[in-house]
Amino acid sequence: MYAGHHTYLYAFNSFLPQPTFSAVVKRGDNGLSDAEKQQMLDRHNLRRSLVSPSAALMTRMMWDDELAASSQAWADSCNMGHSNTGGKYGENLFGSSYPPGPYKAVDAWDEEKQWYTLSSNTCNPPPGKSCGHYTQVVWAASTKLGCGMKKCTSWYYVVCRYSPA
Repeated sequence: MYAGHHTYLYAFNSFLPQPTFSAVVKRGDNGLSDAEKQQMLDRHNLRRSLVSPSAALMTRMMWDDELAASSQAWADSCNMGHSNTGGKYGENLFGSSYPPGPYKAVDAWDEEKQWYTLSSNTCNPPPGKSCGHYTQVVWAASTKLGCGMKKCTSWYYVVCRYSPA
């Protein structure tokens, strides 16, 4: 039914269309509007607030324009692979053949929590899956977030960076 649609979490993942970044679709340009930035930040903070048992040291992340600019620059490269950050910050990548909604990337990363055990800080995913995207979203020490989005030739690319890593 949706054979032409693909979602990538650094690899192929899902084939169901999701709500779109409406402003990007209407504008036809790249990057995130102020409203979309706020939605990405709010969704990250929501997912962080749902960590159970609640993380005593969990802070609400704030939007960081410097991280957003570097995320946008990497998204603009259309290189679906992690950048060489030198450990300066954490990084999550997401790709889709259709315009992803502001929540789609964060929700896809959050799906990895099913393989993560908080009490032992262990990850037991099936082959080809990981917990790294999820643990980056809920990393208690991270206080800053910046994301970028680019429409590449035939797909959309979302990059989020986190500090401290």
